[in-house]
Amino acid sequence: LKLHAYMEDVGDFDDSLSLADKVALVNKSADVSYLIDEQSTEPQLSAPTLYSIPSWLVFGIYFIVLPVSITLINEKQNGTLTRIKTYPISTTHYFSNKALSYAMLSLFQWCVLSIVGLLLVPLFTGQSALIINNIALYVLAGIFIVFSAIGFAFFLASLVNTYEQAIVLGGGVNIILAALS
Repeated sequence: LKLHAYMEDVGDFDDSLSLADKVALVNKSADVSYLIDEQSTEPQLSAPTLYSIPSWLVFGIYFIVLPVSITLINEKQNGTLTRIKTYPISTTHYFSNKALSYAMLSLFQWCVLSIVGLLLVPLFTGQSALIINNIALYVLAGIFIVFSAIGFAFFLASLVNTYEQAIVLGGGVNIILAALS
């Protein structure tokens, strides 16, 4: 009624229109169904699937920070690194092999978490599947995240001296990265 009165006052109606035509014009002016009835031809991805899978992947991969940093702190404290220097192996070779072994474990974990996130989560929750448009970029991102997690674990182990410090810093960064991702 207010819209009808407003349209009447501003002169939107032609004097020759009947009351039914004026009501139809008011209804047409107030109709917003075109905003909500529009059907998209592309499949709609649900927000929980779309946003939770990448964050859980990063969260899961960065969990390797805790065992790696704690292992390195343990080796530093019990003298293992000093004994390694007496063997015919360079510390670079030793740490490279250690980093590669953790990276292989993390890459396996990336694959498992990807399968769970891309196939099982949509299957069990009835949500749309997350579509990866560029698989090479997805794999490259996985490799980057794995090696950044391993590098961060080594960096963290070189900064702190106790398990508690590693757990607080490593766990805190893990939660922050998961929230940001």
